[in-house]
Amino acid sequence: MVKIDIDCSEGYGYKEYDNAQRGVLAYYFKGPADVSNSKGEIGRYDVKGPWSGKFKIAEGSTTTFGVVKKAEDAKITIGMPDGTKIYIGSVPDPKIITQRRIILGMGCNHAVQYLLNHDSDANLDEGAFQDRVLAYADSFLAKYLEKFDLGE
Repeated sequence: MVKIDIDCSEGYGYKEYDNAQRGVLAYYFKGPADVSNSKGEIGRYDVKGPWSGKFKIAEGSTTTFGVVKKAEDAKITIGMPDGTKIYIGSVPDPKIITQRRIILGMGCNHAVQYLLNHDSDANLDEGAFQDRVLAYADSFLAKYLEKFDLGE
């Protein structure tokens, strides 16, 4: 049996799910009504199993929770046997982050094609080329966000 210490802020709680046959050890977390779904759930963190090290947000949770870097941002702290601490707290909506990353990637792809086909300065070193691609991609993202609302 693995010894896991869990410390929850006031209003938060957890339930252990241990299925030795499947090799799964996970914790389901509950939170206050203003951040959880209608069942009081905010998500699940898997310690062992195929999703080990991942936090899954509870469907319908009104606040997006996930792994945060700082203890002061955490509502839940998971203490692992090796002394590592996992902090769970409120994070930006990952759909928005993912959508921005996709748009920025589109800008990078377009920038590379544009610079290779239309830039007269063919003697750029690798660092200068990367700087130009990223500057172009940032500009692309800014223009995209001017035209399209991502709901942020």
